[in-house]
Amino acid sequence: MSPKKEASLAKSDATSFVRLGAAAFAKEDFAAAIVAAECACQADAACFDAWLLLGAVLARTKQERPAVEAYLKALSLKPDDVRAWADLGELYTLLLKYDEAVAALRQAILLDPKAEHPAGVRARAVAGRTMALLKRG
Repeated sequence: MSPKKEASLAKSDATSFVRLGAAAFAKEDFAAAIVAAECACQADAACFDAWLLLGAVLARTKQERPAVEAYLKALSLKPDDVRAWADLGELYTLLLKYDEAVAALRQAILLDPKAEHPAGVRARAVAGRTMALLKRG
């Protein structure tokens, strides 16, 4: 018997894994989406879309802290992405980390000053809802 070899992934595989993961995510097959996103990240640690997908799937499956890490990695690769900032801000509100939420949502709004991007619109909505809740509480 030969020792078990670990599968090696090429950088070029990352895009295919992201597509596969996005399709699984759309079908709400979150287990498959996580595996595909993790494979994409492993294939190319500099693939922004892989980290963004991983963050989204982890957040959707209530794994908030690892999702934050994935979004932070994505933002280290592409710091001007409105969606990643909005997603991160929303995630921080769920974790009751309001200072971090404000900073992330502010960044999304600054990157989309005219609210032309759906994520910029969502960032404003999340900020408004959060402010309303804090004023009541």
